[in-house]
This record gives sequence, C-alpha cells and structure tokens, in this order.
Amino acid sequence: MPTGSIIFFKEDKGYGFIRPKDSDDNVYLHISALQASGIDKVEIGQRLTFDLLSKDGKNSATNIKFLS
Repeated sequence: MPTGSIIFFKEDKGYGFIRPKDSDDNVYLHISALQASGIDKVEIGQRLTFDLLSKDGKNSATNIKFLS
C-alpha cells in the first residue's frame, strides 16, 4: 500500500491530489473516495496510505487511511 501526503484539496469542488512518498506523479483524490473510507475532512500535509485505482490511464486514490 503506497504512502503519501495531501498536497492540495479544494473542498468546495471535492477533489485534490496526493504526493506519493516514492514518486513525483501526483495521485488524484476525490471526495467520494474519502467518504467511502469514512473520512469527513482533510488537511494539507496529512500523511496517509492508499490503494491506486487506474482508469483511463489515470491514477486515483481509494481505501484511504490516515497515518498517525
């Protein structure tokens, strides 16, 4: 399971990006993935683990869990 941190999240639009620890390629983060993981709010810099979901050549985060 990759780890990373939130680098951007636009709450009113419901999306953002994660910077994976071992990659320079940002991962798309959608509010629906957060809600499915039971997460209501995120903050820039929060560290997390996630699974990658590839669709149409793009990666998005799923199964998100915050690290303490």
